Amino acid sequence: VLQHPTDNSYYLNNNIDGTSGYPGCIYTENYNSKDFTDKNTVLYGHNLKDKTMFSTLHNYEDKETFSKDQYIYIWTENDLFVYWVFAAYEYNSNHLILNYDYDNEYVYEQYLKDMRNVGAKGYGVALFKDDIEVTKEDRIITLSTCTSDHDSNQRYLVVGVLVEPDE
Repeated sequence: VLQHPTDNSYYLNNNIDGTSGYPGCIYTENYNSKDFTDKNTVLYGHNLKDKTMFSTLHNYEDKETFSKDQYIYIWTENDLFVYWVFAAYEYNSNHLILNYDYDNEYVYEQYLKDMRNVGAKGYGVALFKDDIEVTKEDRIITLSTCTSDHDSNQRYLVVGVLVEPDE
């Protein structure tokens, strides 16, 4: 997972070696810390036709696939972060970090509640695991990519809650 120090869209169209063009990289913006300590860390990646990058996130649109216990693993130089997937849904293209103050407990708690109601708002595909409790004390990770039809007004998001690596 890469992060450019000043240009938040750099890795959208630049590769790890600095060359311009696809596929780009999986990256976070500098609104997120590099140590995954934010309430919501958002990772971005392309939805490519060759099934690389974040295109396979769309497998979560299948209810059977989504119903299985799935985890997101992030390895850093010093840590292993394990996130239990609890949501996969289409959402508008509002910037998830700039539009929500996750440091405000009320805003974060409301965001978590609102997330479970996006299906009722007509954004599209929305699957949630009601048996996984996520509270304002938890940290989440959001994987963001284009929708299947590449609608620029929507994103497809897969969200996991941080758990202990041995759970």
